[in-house]
Amino acid sequence: MILGLYIRNLHLSNINNERILRYQRDTDVLTGLGARHILFEHLDRIKEEKDTLIDVIMIDIDFFKLYNDTYGHQAGDACLAALGGCFFKFGQKHNFLFCRYGGEEFTAVGRGISKESLAILAEELRSEVESMRIPSEHGIGGIVTISVGYAVCPSSSNNTAQSYIQPADMALYQVKKSGRNACYGETFNLGEI
Repeated sequence: MILGLYIRNLHLSNINNERILRYQRDTDVLTGLGARHILFEHLDRIKEEKDTLIDVIMIDIDFFKLYNDTYGHQAGDACLAALGGCFFKFGQKHNFLFCRYGGEEFTAVGRGISKESLAILAEELRSEVESMRIPSEHGIGGIVTISVGYAVCPSSSNNTAQSYIQPADMALYQVKKSGRNACYGETFNLGEI
């Protein structure tokens, strides 16, 4: 009986350890958002849905490298964590999966939203970050802001997950080129890119 309890407890411990390891693998520790590979897995799943619009938002924290250089990496980490919390709440509210794409870039994926509605949501997100009023000596208006690129693409199992991200990334590039702290987006048929 004691051996049976020991084996049972060992089994439960292994299950818990596996759960912890899976969480650590799938979650960006600093922001609490999904890791990059979760984004690609999610896109691979939803692109198989017929007649679905796939909505992708790319976010870049404006002048974040200067923020890190000025305030240090601990302050940079705290800023990323605060923004991660904001993005998570926004994703919960609007049914978007947010993931840290890398460095100061984040990506969100939703489905079934028109370009017009996505433009409103992108501006709402940009405004929410601005209203956090995180001080930044080099930021626009003396605070941390974000640039947002977004794209709406019809689903197709013939496209790669990366092909859905590319149009939003191109839109983000346009925002950064034209001054930052703004939103820009397009509707794409992926064969047009």
